[in-house]
Amino acid sequence: MNTPSTSKPETSMSAKSQMDIPSSPPTTAVEQILQQQRERAAVMKRPLHSSSPLKSESEYSLPYREGGRGRFNHHAIESPRSQNFNLRNKHNKIRQVRNQHRHDKLMLQRETMDSRQFLEDMLSQYEADCRDATGGVNIDRLIEDEREIEEDQEYLEYLEEAEQREWEEDAELIDMILSLEISLS
Repeated sequence: MNTPSTSKPETSMSAKSQMDIPSSPPTTAVEQILQQQRERAAVMKRPLHSSSPLKSESEYSLPYREGGRGRFNHHAIESPRSQNFNLRNKHNKIRQVRNQHRHDKLMLQRETMDSRQFLEDMLSQYEADCRDATGGVNIDRLIEDEREIEEDQEYLEYLEEAEQREWEEDAELIDMILSLEISLS
């Protein structure tokens, strides 16, 4: 009732060959990449449905995590010339920019004050020159006097013109009377 020993190795060999055979037909590399992309897209579209942890285990095991808390607080540096490799250089650069800004602001304020002071000095000089030229006489009063004189002169010219017209009318009347030859007798 013993089974021959040759049958056991055949059954074990057939069991191994059955286990090595995959349940699905072999896929090509392109199909494998497409399948990985589909899985990644599904995880990206529904991140809460995935069972994967938010951070990998290797990140927790590192004593120092790069790109941790402070990476969102700093601007990306596009120019390699302005990139600081040392934090001290970075802070020195920031301090230098602040000092330059403060200096520019002070210079602008000084220029504004200087131009305003120059205008005030120029106006006061003009006023002093005007007082010297007029001998202390009020210019506004002189202008009013001149206007009054011009108004009086215009009125006198009007009166003279009216008197001239009156004389001309009288002369015309005398001429008309003489032309009628009316005798006084």
